[in-house]
Amino acid sequence: MLSLAIVGIALARDKRLDLSRWLLAISTLITQLLILARNISIVGLRFTHWTLIGKLLTPLTVIHGVAIHPHTVTDTLVLAALVYAFYRDSAERRLRQEALEQEFRNAAEIQRVLIPEALPDVPGYVLTSAYRPALEVGGDFFQIIALEDGSTLVVLGDVSGKGLKAAMAVSLIVGVVRALADDYPDPARLLEQVNRRLCGRLHGGFATCIALRLYADGRCDISTAGHPSPFLNDDELDLPGAFPLGLASIASYDAVSIQLGAADRLALYTDGLLEARSASGELYSFERLKVLFASRPSAEEATEAAVDFGQDDDITVLTLTRLAV
Repeated sequence: MLSLAIVGIALARDKRLDLSRWLLAISTLITQLLILARNISIVGLRFTHWTLIGKLLTPLTVIHGVAIHPHTVTDTLVLAALVYAFYRDSAERRLRQEALEQEFRNAAEIQRVLIPEALPDVPGYVLTSAYRPALEVGGDFFQIIALEDGSTLVVLGDVSGKGLKAAMAVSLIVGVVRALADDYPDPARLLEQVNRRLCGRLHGGFATCIALRLYADGRCDISTAGHPSPFLNDDELDLPGAFPLGLASIASYDAVSIQLGAADRLALYTDGLLEARSASGELYSFERLKVLFASRPSAEEATEAAVDFGQDDDITVLTLTRLAV
């Protein structure tokens, strides 16, 4: 009676059984009841003159010399129900997998809208960019926003984690940045406002971020929220440390101003570039990174170097080169 007990428990817990599971439950129950009837009939022969056992053991028919007994029919029903249940389960899994893959494709489409493919013109600078997620969707982002006074705001960051959860956090952060850019064009103030709005909304995660305000005359204001410092030509800039976004609502951020000369290049990147890992487990390291940026690669060339070494995380690179006056 085990099969009957299992079905009863499922119904008591309000578990809706589909057709394949009902067929399996019913066919199994019939088989077990037939065995039970046969055993009771055998025991009953000791005390009664029952003839049920004879009927149960008598073949229903003979096909090409093969006797077909009642238990043969019920066992065949169980086998057919099992095959059908496995088929339905496989089909349902395939449909769920296709739906999940479609969700990832939709998220990737949305993310391509959020991350600019065609870079806008920035007065006085030449920009290159590259974005390479480790999975279908990633947790890196960057935005280039023209301000009313003619300066340009550049924001680049990295959300903790990977995959769809990180991509959803990226959507939130990009929306907040674009909503606040006009009111808070100063990089440090912008990061403070973004941080206040993200606290408690990243579900235990955080985001590192760097914000730059570029002027046509070469002045550049930079503020960072726990993000790797950019390279100026072949040297890493010395920027004050600060909390990543989303960890502490009272965090404050400072800005550093630098003056870029003709042909000076800033290289911004996410830690996926630094943490590229070879097959032997060796990290890309700061030494290789310094040599790489000293060769003044484009963003795509820098990204390809890390991917060829062994990509382990999302990689985003953005280069800004000051034009001659």
